[in-house]
Amino acid sequence: MGCGSDQAFTAFVGIDWADTKHDICVQAARSERRELTCIAHEAGQIESWACSLRERFGGYVAVALELTKGPIVYALQKYDFIVLFPINPATLARYRQAFKPSGVKYDPTDAELALDLLVCHRSIVRGNPVLFETEHKACDYLDRALARTASKIPGVAAHCRVSALNS
Repeated sequence: MGCGSDQAFTAFVGIDWADTKHDICVQAARSERRELTCIAHEAGQIESWACSLRERFGGYVAVALELTKGPIVYALQKYDFIVLFPINPATLARYRQAFKPSGVKYDPTDAELALDLLVCHRSIVRGNPVLFETEHKACDYLDRALARTASKIPGVAAHCRVSALNS
């Protein structure tokens, strides 16, 4: 099963984002096998890929990426089964340097290295939810708080589902 896994997640994903495309490395929770793929930076492509994760794995999916905000983060936050783990870009760069001393950057490898950090070294991933259950309790709390606020302000709808805690 590799360096480690979490029973709460059915799959782990590393994403190396770019303006026009995203390189992705996927590993099922009970597997050593990794799959590399690439999707265009288009709403339809991201939507289709995310829905395929739900269909394929059926449960919560941990996703590591080098961002805490931006279009890909906002696109993925709407899915209640995706838990985002932001990685500090400097952390990924140092990790890459340790395994590729030549310094050559190759995007699919960065997606795989992000996945390695998530699976093998989750404690150093910045913004890491300390406990998986805590994140969902926080989401439920926010839902209730928004519902209370919306009930006091006419015309405001209360509907919120946060898929990752922001650091």
